[in-house]
Amino acid sequence: MIRRGPGHHRSDRLVPNRKAADTGEVKNVLSRVGLVGVLAITACAPEAGKFPPLSFPGATAMGAASAPVVVMEFSDFHCPFCRRHATTVLPRLKRDYVETGKVLYVFRHFPLDSHPDAPAAGAAAACAGRQGKFWEMHDRLFATPSRAMAADIASEAHASGLDLAQFRACVDQDGPGDVRADTALGQKLGISGTPAFVLGTNNGGNSMAPVSSISGADTYETFAKAIDALLTVK
Repeated sequence: MIRRGPGHHRSDRLVPNRKAADTGEVKNVLSRVGLVGVLAITACAPEAGKFPPLSFPGATAMGAASAPVVVMEFSDFHCPFCRRHATTVLPRLKRDYVETGKVLYVFRHFPLDSHPDAPAAGAAAACAGRQGKFWEMHDRLFATPSRAMAADIASEAHASGLDLAQFRACVDQDGPGDVRADTALGQKLGISGTPAFVLGTNNGGNSMAPVSSISGADTYETFAKAIDALLTVK
């Protein structure tokens, strides 16, 4: 059973994974803190019930590369539940876990078909990330989710201090590809709604071993409990 939050767009199913040798220990820890329900073992994995570690791009990672826990969010800039998470829960997670070196927080794009302008917003954020400004654009887009037209996105890019010529070229070329790659990964994991989160242990700062998942815009307390459980395992 996957832990579902009070708000998510479309039903989603997330199949987490990690090394089989860790399963018993992780289950015991999660059970002690009342989170055994967020752990699920993949039933259709490529090899012996395992799913390979998930790599992630540094451009959309926030926090210390040495942080023991990774939280990977699949999100849509036009999803109201994603916006709720970004503006209420994420700032507290950043303060308590990211800035204290406990969590590396990674964003992956997963625009839904019901939000036709979301891919363009995602491409803009991806291109801002290529200039080291992903999180600045992330915050701006969630603050004004209706601003998805080309002129609006260019305005946000200018306000973020981006090289506009480089940004426009990226939005036309590489940015959409970044969004499609993230979406393909989410679909491979079984995600069909947002926001969806994969939590796991850090493998050297550029990949993670998934352990558990949270589906929907859940509370800060739910995230804190899940992260604390993984910190205990680590």
